[in-house]
Amino acid sequence: MVFRTWLWVLVLLPLFGTSQTFKVPTVYAGVEMVHDAIDFSTGRMDNVFYFRTDGSFTETLYEEKWKSIKDGGYKLTGKHVILEYVEEREKDTLFLDADGKTGKYRCCGLSLGWATMVKMKSVKEIPAGLYSYETASSLSATTDFVQTKVFSNDDIYFLAGKRFTRDKKSMVALTSANTVLTATGDDSLTGSYTVTEGVLTLMYDDGEIEKGSFFWMLD
Repeated sequence: MVFRTWLWVLVLLPLFGTSQTFKVPTVYAGVEMVHDAIDFSTGRMDNVFYFRTDGSFTETLYEEKWKSIKDGGYKLTGKHVILEYVEEREKDTLFLDADGKTGKYRCCGLSLGWATMVKMKSVKEIPAGLYSYETASSLSATTDFVQTKVFSNDDIYFLAGKRFTRDKKSMVALTSANTVLTATGDDSLTGSYTVTEGVLTLMYDDGEIEKGSFFWMLD
């Protein structure tokens, strides 16, 4: 009887140890080139995953309450991170390299290749400099061959002393068979910030408060 008990433990331990979670909250981010099915152009998709120690994850780090959002669960099996989404969607896999600092990920059928994912870390202060984010989107309608394109550019200058200056510019272009109409906008704002465990809080001088996320590449 003693021998059988010892034998079962020996056999079952590897089975229970094949799937686990990250020991600390872990973030991977990368850029993937995709094909736009609307205007047949080439675009980019920013992929980012925040893995929690409880086996859940979120990919919506652009939301103010991203820390509590659960987009699904994951299983860490060797160097494979298996993603299971809450919504009905096929499982995804993040393939980690040997050292775990980088990996590869491919989102969907519109992808033009694999995204190189990089492990990120949280910081207590953002290195001073210019941080820029550009987006472009399009919407087409069959009636009158109307196509709308929205371009935006968001520049944030993070300064010493946890201060920042933010410049937001946007342009909307409406194109039809006979008309081209454009409209532009420009805003410049200043304030201070805090960043704690990846949560970025922008406190504007006019009293507005905005939250998001910020992580930095490993050294």
